[in-house]
Amino acid sequence: FIILLEMMMPIISKAEEITGSSDSRFKYELLLDGSIEISDYVGSDTNVVIPGSIDGLIVTSIDGSAFKACSSLKSVTIPSSVTRIGMYAFQSCSNLTSVTIPSSVTSISAYAFSLCNSLTSINIPDGVISIEEAVFWQCNSLTNIIIPDSVRSIENFAFDGCSSLTSITIPEGVTSIGYEAFCECSSLTSITIPNSVTSIDRYAFYKCNNLTSITIPEGVTSIGDKAISENAIIYAKADSEAHRYAEEAKQGYVLDGIATKITTNYEIKKEIEWDISEAQDGTVKAKLIISENKIIINGTGKMINWEVNSVEFYHDDRYIDIVEK
Repeated sequence: FIILLEMMMPIISKAEEITGSSDSRFKYELLLDGSIEISDYVGSDTNVVIPGSIDGLIVTSIDGSAFKACSSLKSVTIPSSVTRIGMYAFQSCSNLTSVTIPSSVTSISAYAFSLCNSLTSINIPDGVISIEEAVFWQCNSLTNIIIPDSVRSIENFAFDGCSSLTSITIPEGVTSIGYEAFCECSSLTSITIPNSVTSIDRYAFYKCNNLTSITIPEGVTSIGDKAISENAIIYAKADSEAHRYAEEAKQGYVLDGIATKITTNYEIKKEIEWDISEAQDGTVKAKLIISENKIIINGTGKMINWEVNSVEFYHDDRYIDIVEK
């Protein structure tokens, strides 16, 4: 009886690698369900349309490293029969600029498009549940990407080093953002974390040097060390985990829409006098930052009915005095 059970259990294995007789550019392996997985591409075309079937067998998967380091590849179209893209599948395709992924794909494995330095945009199909580890690591030309509502997690290094990424929308439903997920995304300027997120791991938005603001909901209960680039203003709820993090990191923050402490690393570019409609009761010292006609004040307290009375600049700390209106 035990022997019979063991014989009935499916064995996950693949047949010997076969070169397609109808298309010699592709090698494939036969899967147990009778479909095939592209295991290797041996062509040199710049624009590749992967066939939906080879030798009468349906293509359902692209195996790990199948197109890895294909330097001639500029565009690839994946057929609607494919449901899975394997680990390292297109890694280091340095001239790849365009990828068409069908809605049938539900799994994109780790490092699949990492080091694709010419890739500028990509649409992840709805149905993908996780942005896996380092999928777009060091894709430094990537400027636009759409994360579908189906995604529940953004794993470690997912977009690490995507230095041209100017904006990204994290959809409701995502619950976790992994270690260094957006580290060194130096073109990002603002991020809003959805209410569904509960954890932001270490270095998630570290060294995002142009990130000026990040909104973190009170449902986030865990924020790792150096998770947020130090120049970003954190918008948070009072007594939330984001509030605690900002205090411990000595980072600028705004609580419940009230500027409580704002800091920045921008350098002064010109002197200016201005009015402040909201400022703290009493006399405070605050740092004046003027960059591209934007004024940022590093001070403390609720800001109500104040204006600048005098401006003084110092070479080292560049402080100004704010006095009562």
